[in-house]
Amino acid sequence: MLLKRFSRNIIYKTLMIMNIIHRFFRKIKQLIKPTYPNIHKTASIAPDIMVYNPNYLIMEEKTRISSKSIVMNVYAKFIMKRYSGAAVNLTVITGNHPQIPGRFYRTISKKKEHLDISLYDKDVIVNEDVWIGCNVTLLSGVNIGRSSIIAAGAVVTKSMPPYCVIAGVPAKPIKVKWTMDEILLHEQSLFPENERYTREDLLQLFSQYNLKVD
Repeated sequence: MLLKRFSRNIIYKTLMIMNIIHRFFRKIKQLIKPTYPNIHKTASIAPDIMVYNPNYLIMEEKTRISSKSIVMNVYAKFIMKRYSGAAVNLTVITGNHPQIPGRFYRTISKKKEHLDISLYDKDVIVNEDVWIGCNVTLLSGVNIGRSSIIAAGAVVTKSMPPYCVIAGVPAKPIKVKWTMDEILLHEQSLFPENERYTREDLLQLFSQYNLKVD
């Protein structure tokens, strides 16, 4: 009987100590949590993502970056426009290593050697209403057209048109997701007149990628 009581006391005290430790580390994590000065108050960021330069993360209203994501944006911005979102394991890389004949790339410092950063680092832009699936990689300089869908596992190396399903390694637009009438209705419903695509704009964009639209 005494042994049972003793065991219960030990378990109870152990749980109390574990709870105190958990709360302590949670508080420490909150204190060292990075601040993001350029994200909208309605934007959502998972607590475990890694952002190299919080000042260069720009997120508009109702945007979302999910857990286990990495944003490598040392010298250029990652911009996510309103109502876009990314599933888990998004990787964004805004820069490239300089390649100079006769030099190991690991010995080259863009900053110390005053190289033109714009040649190697370019903004990555995700426009409005883009759905990014899990395990997607966005590379330096890409611009994702509004209302597109990026399939899981895609590696995007080039800019993409709006209203497309994008997939593959390297990624390509594989189809237009809606009919032309549906796209124009979407544009009219959600975007001011001066920001809308016209039928002619869209046909020209889709023709550049040999995409057909009903």
